[in-house]
Amino acid sequence: MTKLKKGFTLIELIVVVAIIALLAGIVVGGITIARQSAIEAERKGNLKSIQTALEAYSQKNGYKYPAGTSIAALNTSLVSGGYLGSALNVNDHDYLYITDGSGAGTSRYAVAACKYGNAATDGAPAVAWTVASSSWGTSSGCGDTGSAAKVLMSITN
Repeated sequence: MTKLKKGFTLIELIVVVAIIALLAGIVVGGITIARQSAIEAERKGNLKSIQTALEAYSQKNGYKYPAGTSIAALNTSLVSGGYLGSALNVNDHDYLYITDGSGAGTSRYAVAACKYGNAATDGAPAVAWTVASSSWGTSSGCGDTGSAAKVLMSITN
């Protein structure tokens, strides 16, 4: 009489588990890259929206821009003034807004966004923006090193 084999061997189970783990690793890696791309696309879109709102503000206010150094305060100001339809998902860790003066109206501005992974909200060190005092602020960066290479996109006028 022959014995019928029932079930799987240990080797077969280990191979199946290894294949499942490999596939799961590939999927998680793809999701991480997709998330990073989506966040960076959102930040670029926010910068374009801010640029459009700043130009509308400028045209209505004698070609001057709002003074300040806080992107969150600028966001609130542009929404309350009717230049942005709704508040953008921006914060002072991921974005930079600087102007060439501190009065009621300034003639130049710079706005920039960090690449994903460089701000405190992304789990990396807090942003330390560096602004060159001699050239008003064209050299700025994201991350704890202030490296311009970590800037995703910047807009100046």
